[in-house]
Amino acid sequence: MSKLSLWNKVWLVGIFCALAPRSSSAPTPSSSVRQEPQASSANALCNTGRSVCVPQVTANVLITNPVDIAATAAGSVGDVSWELDDQAGQRLASDKASHDPNWNTGSNPTSSKLFHMRDYVFILPKSATGTLKLSPVQYDQQGTPFQLPELDILVQFGSATSALAVVVPKDPHQYLSEVTNWFNGSQPHTPQFSASAPLAKKRITVMHVNDVVFASAEATAENPSMPTETPIRIIHFAVQSGTAYVDLNIAENGWMGVSFTLAAVDPLIERDLLRFAKVHKVIFGRPPGTTSRGEQ
Repeated sequence: MSKLSLWNKVWLVGIFCALAPRSSSAPTPSSSVRQEPQASSANALCNTGRSVCVPQVTANVLITNPVDIAATAAGSVGDVSWELDDQAGQRLASDKASHDPNWNTGSNPTSSKLFHMRDYVFILPKSATGTLKLSPVQYDQQGTPFQLPELDILVQFGSATSALAVVVPKDPHQYLSEVTNWFNGSQPHTPQFSASAPLAKKRITVMHVNDVVFASAEATAENPSMPTETPIRIIHFAVQSGTAYVDLNIAENGWMGVSFTLAAVDPLIERDLLRFAKVHKVIFGRPPGTTSRGEQ
């Protein structure tokens, strides 16, 4: 997922794609339509108690890559976590849905909330169908979480794939040791860490993606060897006039010590993006005119 920030722009869209007719033993997938989640859950697919709902057409939908689904939730819901599993029990993706704070204003003056679920899937499913699970959480006045009933949605996976080449350290321990030395001043301190430890291209096969550049950068950012307290995601990506703009979630909502992780991850993403002919420069932040890392 060049490309506008899908976290800062409200896309009230599920994932809709037509499939060829199947035998009577298999359900017919949803048609390619756009449907806006409504504050009312009358025509929606909801959990028990109707605390979280998705458009009815989300049921049996063909999953695209990245996953991109919107859900409405009751005003009392604090968070919505989600995960995507195949029928073999393999977890393909999971995260906490992002809350759109503008949903209760303007044309939607309701007590409901809008949540977005969006992420690339870098694990191939082992089955043709799977389950999208939405888990809403409510908090009491003391901040104690209470799990509300889960919403399970049957989905389908296509067979098309894409090949990505992700930049990774050949020796993660050596790479992170160099980051530590640079961070502590043992190496000459440049504005951005530059590794002498060798890097390599790791080839992976994923569910089909349209934007290989964005997907490759996202896969690089999600390197499991990087120290992080929260899953690393790209929340804004664009390529304009040869410059790639990359903004990470941990840069805007990090923790004490997040600078170390950024120092380690940023060079990998930059090296990955510079492999593409359309990218000549990488800036970590957003295009001019938007608030981001390093801008006021």
